[in-house]
Amino acid sequence: MLPVTYVTRRLLRQSKKGASKPALATLNAILTFDCDESPFGVYNELVASRLGQMVSAPVATGVLTVSGDGQTFAGIEAGSRELVLPDVLDLRLGDIALKYPSEAAALVAFDLWIGNDDRHGNLKASLHTQHIRVFAGFDHAISLLGHEDCAEKLASRLEMLKSGKLLVKFHPFYGHVEPHELSKWVSRITGISDELVREACVFGKPFRSVSLAMQSELAEALVGRKRLLPGIVAAHAQLIVG
Repeated sequence: MLPVTYVTRRLLRQSKKGASKPALATLNAILTFDCDESPFGVYNELVASRLGQMVSAPVATGVLTVSGDGQTFAGIEAGSRELVLPDVLDLRLGDIALKYPSEAAALVAFDLWIGNDDRHGNLKASLHTQHIRVFAGFDHAISLLGHEDCAEKLASRLEMLKSGKLLVKFHPFYGHVEPHELSKWVSRITGISDELVREACVFGKPFRSVSLAMQSELAEALVGRKRLLPGIVAAHAQLIVG
């Protein structure tokens, strides 16, 4: 699978030192902030990015940065300076899945694991360029811990992750994924070591409004959910594969 490319906004200056001729540049990024609608957004984005990198899922990367309100997540814009990518239209989803069968299956498997039911509209893909291949999912602010800052609802969310409930009732690529590709990505996720999952979720201290206990509970929920993932897919194969 080809790596995701990102938009270089501006090349500032290039150093004459160093064999690789390093250059200072700026990139486009979309900042995620914690807010009433997404109280755990920065944490969710950061953990989802870490987990995606572990399995080489085609999700846009990002970095932790600081704004006036403290730590924020900067999702780097996928694409190319030579290519303007419009929003993906529903009627082109089948064509995208045909051109990017492995990437589409990877995104379905990844979203099923982290409980991300907000993929619609959060996808970039290039259909009509032969020399530039772009496919990337982004925006995971309401996955994982969800988006409700209420102890009872948060506990319910974690319990649903642990129990192996589907969580993702709708997905842009449901009905478009190839079974063998999906199976490959499910196996990859189940094969991640428990310790790596815990390292992605647990920071060793509270992070914004996410306590250390919440981080540990999420880690254990995801460890259990990756083991249940093959059963989740099998139980809902008619919906997911079609």
